[in-house]
Amino acid sequence: MNGMILCKIRGSLLMFALVLPLHCTSLQAGELTGTDLLNLMLDNGIITKAQAQTLVDQVHQRRGGAPANERGIQADDILTLLREEKLISEQSYLKMQERLRQRQAAIKQGKGREPAPDDVRVPFLPDYIRRDLQQSISQQVEVEVVDKVKEEAVRTARIYGWGIKDSPSWVHKVKLSGDGRLRYQSDMFPDDNALYGYPDYVGINASGEEMYDNVNDTRNRFLARFRIMLKAQPTDRIEVGMRLTTGNEGNPVSSNQTLGGFSSKWDANFDLGYLKYTSLEEQVELIGGRFQTPFLHTDLVFDSDMTFEGIGGSYYFMRETSPFSDTNNWDPYIRLGLFPIQEIHRNIANLSEDAAQIVSEVNDRDKYLYAAQIGTDYQFVSTNKLSMALSYYHYDQTEGKRNPYQGTEASYSTASPFYQVGNSVYNINHPNDEPFLGLAASYKLLNATVEYQMADFFPTYVFLQADYVKNIAFDQKEVSALVGTELPERDTGYQLSIAAGTATLDYIRDWRVTFTYRHLEGDAVLDAFSDSDFLLGGTDAEGYIIEAQYALYDDTVASLKWISADSIDVDPGDALFNISVDTLQLSLQAAF
Repeated sequence: MNGMILCKIRGSLLMFALVLPLHCTSLQAGELTGTDLLNLMLDNGIITKAQAQTLVDQVHQRRGGAPANERGIQADDILTLLREEKLISEQSYLKMQERLRQRQAAIKQGKGREPAPDDVRVPFLPDYIRRDLQQSISQQVEVEVVDKVKEEAVRTARIYGWGIKDSPSWVHKVKLSGDGRLRYQSDMFPDDNALYGYPDYVGINASGEEMYDNVNDTRNRFLARFRIMLKAQPTDRIEVGMRLTTGNEGNPVSSNQTLGGFSSKWDANFDLGYLKYTSLEEQVELIGGRFQTPFLHTDLVFDSDMTFEGIGGSYYFMRETSPFSDTNNWDPYIRLGLFPIQEIHRNIANLSEDAAQIVSEVNDRDKYLYAAQIGTDYQFVSTNKLSMALSYYHYDQTEGKRNPYQGTEASYSTASPFYQVGNSVYNINHPNDEPFLGLAASYKLLNATVEYQMADFFPTYVFLQADYVKNIAFDQKEVSALVGTELPERDTGYQLSIAAGTATLDYIRDWRVTFTYRHLEGDAVLDAFSDSDFLLGGTDAEGYIIEAQYALYDDTVASLKWISADSIDVDPGDALFNISVDTLQLSLQAAF
């Protein structure tokens, strides 16, 4: 066994034996011992402790079996062992012995002294030894990386059922995922909030009477959201997806279910259902059905729970065939979308011929959203990432049209089926009939978004985000005439955000802290699709958001969010009119 160990370290030991007596010095001249040689080899990773002990045992065997603790190992002992093992020639052995005698003679004549306790020995390693050490370390790192990849491959195989005997083919094509979230929310209002400051537009259109939501008494409630997602790939290029979620089917921007309905059953709806095509080189993507927002955006324009109905496509200009190529860090793209918002003619069949004619005269076109975005991602060598995009969103036929016919519902279809609060609205019904509210402004949005991810402080990442939107179709004079009040310019919004934390929130002890400032004027975007939490949802709001997130376990995140928002000009005709809301959210979410 000892012979095998000597063979393994033959090359490295020989280099040290030849080099160190020539190049190892101290700041004060002293004697180089065999123990010094062994320690230097240990410190530089040339031999292990077990191999060093083997050398010590070999030296003592040649002395007649003296225990290791009775006499120190001298340089001459190491040289003798090398000569007897035929690792160095007799001539080299004699030259090294002569150098040792010269050093000892110099010490006796006063040219040197025994090293003091605070003397420092400085070993010199030639370049070829350094290269050998670097190669050994690189090989060890490579082995560790391969082991990690093997472990991850086995874990992935278990998740997807690879290698399961007699498993049907569809098992490998289907992926099931989901998440559940529980939340406590407290909406707090100051004493000077207006009593009638938050109109319920949906309730007004349903009842024909004035209705308002509470903005005076603190509201505490518990919310739940549960979602389950199924994805399947019939072929490598086609993906089918569908998701079942809790929440009110009439609310496009929230999947929350409020607890406290006297144990009545929860609503459940499909908020996703799509077919998606991806080309072989991932240069072309096409999707149709109901799917998540395909555009780079923030909550300034679209709520995070917002999903789109229609068709969309993406084209990436510089994607290469090989996904492993690192010659191209830019990933520019263009995205287009056509999304039906409301079909007008679906109810005409139930009307009389005269009534159908009247409806057609007021509005005979369905409502659509046309969207286009051009943008790019840039991946820095340092793993920093920049994303930026310029978007155009054109809402067609969303503005309400006044009904000229008394006693008919001719213009009802021009009103939106869902509102939050903030957009300019006016009564589109005949003056002698009950009020019915429609949008006063047109909406053609120009939106610029920039996101930057910094890994310079690894393992802590920094995330920067800026978003700007302007409704270029807003006509101040026209809208003011419809609502009967002189309106200010209220067509702009912007948002700035900074966050710090880990790259993801998928693993235990991951964390992130975020600060966001937002200013969103009343007609900058369509309030029906904007953030549902900021100032209780909608537009005409400014303020800040602070959020802290922490992963208690893998895929399990606790979060604390504070939202403080004030209205900008809820009622432009009354300078004293004011709405302020502070919202506290405590959430726990787990995903699989």
